[in-house]
Amino acid sequence: MLKKGRIEDVYKGRIPSGNLVYVVTPKAKSPLAPSKDLMNRWKKGMISKREFMEEYLKELKNRSTALSLIEKIAIVSAYKDVWLVTDNNGFDYIHILLEIVEKCLNQKDKPVKVIIDKMIEFL
Repeated sequence: MLKKGRIEDVYKGRIPSGNLVYVVTPKAKSPLAPSKDLMNRWKKGMISKREFMEEYLKELKNRSTALSLIEKIAIVSAYKDVWLVTDNNGFDYIHILLEIVEKCLNQKDKPVKVIIDKMIEFL
């Protein structure tokens, strides 16, 4: 099952041992995290929530490491708890990742890029 949390949950022992944990922050250099530039523009109020979401989805779509990691997370989360954690510093982008992974689980015949394209189309 796919779950979301904060980095402090890991350090305070709130996530059961044996669960997979992916830290999804620009600081951790995660391929699933928004770029530092995108986060900075969001924090400074230079872009809207919709613009952030669109740019973030495009960033993910253009990173092959992110696409393969999303597929792996979708596969593993079908039978094991997988946590996506962030520092929650600024816009909570984890819900976008959760939606992508859930769509991958429900639409196994579609590549991740196609799923992301559809999400961008419907923003």
